[in-house]
Amino acid sequence: MQTIYQIDKNDLTEVISAIVRDAINNIPKPKEEPRPDRIDIDDVSLITGLKVPQIYKLTHRSEIPFKKFGKRLVFSRREILQWVEHQTKQPIKRTAVEEGISASAEARQRRAKHAQA
Repeated sequence: MQTIYQIDKNDLTEVISAIVRDAINNIPKPKEEPRPDRIDIDDVSLITGLKVPQIYKLTHRSEIPFKKFGKRLVFSRREILQWVEHQTKQPIKRTAVEEGISASAEARQRRAKHAQA
């Protein structure tokens, strides 16, 4: 004799959700492959936001870290990220006194321009 179970829609939804959740959790995660440190000029452009001709100018002036591999330019991702970090400037925070002095100086310049006109 077979046993027949009666289950309502909510219970069935919970059972199916639990089975799907377990199946998803048991999927092996792909191993993240390490990114190569060596990159080309297009990657440097993506990282820095600079255009390729600007990067060529910087390499010509030796203002950006690079190496030559035959006739090709080769860059180190780590060195480029460090270079970008060193190129980034923090905004200058002014005190209230400095803001007042600056506003006063700008007002004087505007008055002087209007007086000359």
